[in-house]
Amino acid sequence: MAKRVKPSNYTHRIQFFKQVVTYNDETGMNESQFVPCFKRWANVKIIFREQLESVISGGNTLRNRLELTLRYTDMIDSTMRFSYGDNQYNISIIGDKSGLREEIGLLGEAVIDGGE
Repeated sequence: MAKRVKPSNYTHRIQFFKQVVTYNDETGMNESQFVPCFKRWANVKIIFREQLESVISGGNTLRNRLELTLRYTDMIDSTMRFSYGDNQYNISIIGDKSGLREEIGLLGEAVIDGGE
């Protein structure tokens, strides 16, 4: 029998956002925005902070990467975002950690100091 995941393994409340496209009557164009959809408890691990140098502008950009582990759910996909601290992170990789449908892991990436 599989070992169940303890609630005490998850110490951070994470807000997830989904992308919604709405029509703006004033401009006559479709606009995309991310709206809050649900929260989940997760374990957060900072992978690394990478400094990138832009060839075109010559400016420096910092890229933060986080790994989240949370209870298994099929409500999260790679088109969503999540917030941690003061940043929003794009979900780049998501998957079942053990194949037993107990936990999922996802990798988030935020680009700061230079825009996204």
